[in-house]
Amino acid sequence: MSQDSIPFEGTVQETMLGPLWARAKYSQISPELLDDQKAIEIIKNIDYDFSKIQEYLGEWRGLGLLVRAKSFDEALI
Repeated sequence: MSQDSIPFEGTVQETMLGPLWARAKYSQISPELLDDQKAIEIIKNIDYDFSKIQEYLGEWRGLGLLVRAKSFDEALI
């Protein structure tokens, strides 16, 4: 984790950590579906407890974010 700590708790920015976490997680689990090395790098450098995002999103919401990310990526390519 980074030495810098940015206060995300209770901010609008905190809501963006869910999609970022999902991109990083599913890039590691299924790189053939989604390969976002930058998301993985960012997650590793943010001083934040992502376990609460993982707990909130669960598997189904996380998969929904994977599908959304994949759709966005394909639309942009």
